[in-house]
Amino acid sequence: MSDSYPALWFDGLSADSRSATVRVDAAGVHVEAFPGDVRTWPFEQVVLVRGDAAGEPVQLERRAMPVEVILVEDRAFHAALRAALPRGRKLAGSGGFRFALRTVALLAALGALLLLVAWRFGVPALADQVAHRVPVRWEREFGDQVVADFAPVAQQVTDPAIVGPARSLHRSFADVPSGGAPASRLVVARNDLVNAFAAPGGTVVVTTGLLRALRTPDELAAVLAHEVGHVRRRHPLRGALRQVSLQVLLGLIAGDQTLLGTGLQAAGHLGGLSYSREYEREADGEAVALLGRAGVSPAALADALETLRRAAPAGVEIGFLSTHPAPAERIARIRRSAGASLEHAARSSEVTVEAWRAMQAALATRQTTKATR
Repeated sequence: MSDSYPALWFDGLSADSRSATVRVDAAGVHVEAFPGDVRTWPFEQVVLVRGDAAGEPVQLERRAMPVEVILVEDRAFHAALRAALPRGRKLAGSGGFRFALRTVALLAALGALLLLVAWRFGVPALADQVAHRVPVRWEREFGDQVVADFAPVAQQVTDPAIVGPARSLHRSFADVPSGGAPASRLVVARNDLVNAFAAPGGTVVVTTGLLRALRTPDELAAVLAHEVGHVRRRHPLRGALRQVSLQVLLGLIAGDQTLLGTGLQAAGHLGGLSYSREYEREADGEAVALLGRAGVSPAALADALETLRRAAPAGVEIGFLSTHPAPAERIARIRRSAGASLEHAARSSEVTVEAWRAMQAALATRQTTKATR
């Protein structure tokens, strides 16, 4: 009998996942989500969406109605899957164009255009093109799940001495018109991890660990401006859509949103909120513009990145740098852009030295929670 592996199972009918066990043999993939109820996926219906790259979880889809999805973290399952395949058989990949062609044939009005986009640009560009079709309600619900996972209500800081300065700075950027992007709000999480991220739906999360690590209000303003830049460009949603399957994207273009919830939740389990270099450059550009508009030296973003880099060797866990890498080239580029955008800041940030010191004093007396993402 083959080994069993823990998995997450998505039934294709809702956005909910369920713990399951999965095993594989010559007959196919066997999924048991309910005691005694084993579903067998024949290999000809199984598509390997991801899992070939080192360290990736294995994501399989069953191409039937409804489309089911399983996620398996244990990399041993990948080897077992390959070993169980009958000789000469290969699993279809998520970019397999035979499936794409069959789907496009059903979308007669958009077929030629979709085929051109899929062949020339692939899933990432297609995801960016269809992001605007995602209902705002879906994006916010997905984002709320991400925030609740990292910063449940019990860990959200409400002390005005701590959240007041951060909210004041965030407000100066969030109130700038953004051309259709969701409105941004701020959450301060009680967490020793030095991190900040923007979730789908516009929520920006910063940790108390980050507030402690930064040296000045201008550095905090710069980090917040960068995250608001991700919101303004809708990077959190676009990044999540880049991780879903081609079928979900094509269905979304055709107006079928039944798979969207499952696809986004699967992306949330697989992805993290790390961004491509393209997205980081765009968010940096937005931050430089927002800081210059607010009268804060845009060079503060480079200062903040250097402050966090210096903190890393001291043993502080820098989650922000793992999702927003800060190589020397990037810092130099930001400084060049800052010089072109605003030679001399009109004023410093609107957080006073007294308010900043009061925030740091309050942080020093509050117990935090260690966590990672």
